[in-house]
Amino acid sequence: MFQLLLYIIERLISLYAVIMLIYCLTTWFIRDPSNRFISFLAAIAEPPLVPIRRFLSRYSYFRNSPIDFSPLILFLLLRVFISLLTRLAYLLP
Repeated sequence: MFQLLLYIIERLISLYAVIMLIYCLTTWFIRDPSNRFISFLAAIAEPPLVPIRRFLSRYSYFRNSPIDFSPLILFLLLRVFISLLTRLAYLLP
């Protein structure tokens, strides 16, 4: 039962990572903030990016960089979390 719960959580995190990827790609090509699809993706994707951006702004390299590294860091954190959940699922009977 617990393994099933971990599997569902892992799938939801993977789905969120796909949503983040779609959001990142669409922000490169669609610049219309009134677009409902972009607004929906932003409402889902932006909340976890804000604390990462706040943390990165402490360092002048990231503050002055033209590239936003917060989605990359979020992807890495999500992968680490999925990896931990997978290992936990194999350790539990």
